[in-house]
Amino acid sequence: MIRGDLDGLVRLLATDAAFYGDGGGKAAAFTRPVAGADRVARLLSGVFAKFKSAGIRIVRAEVNGQPGAKFVDASDRLVGVWSL
Repeated sequence: MIRGDLDGLVRLLATDAAFYGDGGGKAAAFTRPVAGADRVARLLSGVFAKFKSAGIRIVRAEVNGQPGAKFVDASDRLVGVWSL
């Protein structure tokens, strides 16, 4: 996680939070859902740490009419999109 507050992230998530990945057949994705606030928080923490070390930044975005995020590299090229 960017600020490293794993416990804070766990508290923000519903106890039954779930993370689903779909690379659309073109990108690496999580093949099985990750369930539970603690497991989702740990997954996100690891993903965000990798993004940060790669110079990828998170930008709030609307995705299909819902809150989401886009991930862009140092040249502002789109790397990925998440919907919430």
